[in-house]
Amino acid sequence: MKNSSQGETCRNCRELIGAALDNELSSGETAELMGHLDSCPHCREEWDKFLAVKAGIKNILEKEPVPAHLEKNLSAALAKESGRSKRRQSITMAMAAILVALTGLAFLNGKSLTEKSNSSKISSNAKEQAAAQRLAEIVDATSHNTDNTNCQDCLVNFVGRKAGDEMTKLAGFAVLDSKLGSFELSGSDLVQVKDGNKLVRLCYTSKTDKRVNCIDVYQAPSGTITIAQATEIEINGKKLRQGKIGRQAVVQYTAAGTDLTFVSPLSQEELTALVKPNV
Repeated sequence: MKNSSQGETCRNCRELIGAALDNELSSGETAELMGHLDSCPHCREEWDKFLAVKAGIKNILEKEPVPAHLEKNLSAALAKESGRSKRRQSITMAMAAILVALTGLAFLNGKSLTEKSNSSKISSNAKEQAAAQRLAEIVDATSHNTDNTNCQDCLVNFVGRKAGDEMTKLAGFAVLDSKLGSFELSGSDLVQVKDGNKLVRLCYTSKTDKRVNCIDVYQAPSGTITIAQATEIEINGKKLRQGKIGRQAVVQYTAAGTDLTFVSPLSQEELTALVKPNV
């Protein structure tokens, strides 16, 4: 951060949060923000609150039809309050107000957030299956030792062996390193998808286990990667999602606004045990 005092450092960090929520930070600013969040529990608590409210807003917008003019007006109000404003309390209040307004709209439409019609269930399941299939296609096309030409609508930049801080600068979102027992980082890729999304893939190779050549850890901003028919488990008080992509086991959790998706031919139990030290 630019200023030496801790209080000034925290104020600068919180001014960046509004822009970070809208993905408006440069890669340098993102690395700066995430570095401070890793060392400051107070700012990390603020960040987690914003993410929780934003996730609630996104969840409602996905489930309930919102009139275009209302969504536009609410977005404009939030942008006015957030930006790089020092009034971080106002940011929280503005986001909370939008969440309340959208929740009220859902009930006015005669729909409860806890009760879905059959049609909405079908629509939701279709979206999840499509997203999972999309990820499966990317995994199949970009996994270890796979030629880049197999990925028809993405561009893979093989960047060698770069750790999380270096990949954060390239990707523009927080990329986290993983601890996987006897596995060590052997390669890093930046995957640019044609729809504009970016995925980071870190390959961890085992020094002892001959059954698996690489555990892929795909990372992207929270909500980009969705696993269909996932089950939820809890480790150390944190919720994780696990499932399958093809024949491969998948474990996913969210940290610092980033989804970490571990993909491996190991059994679900073995992969979950390897992921546990990261949670």
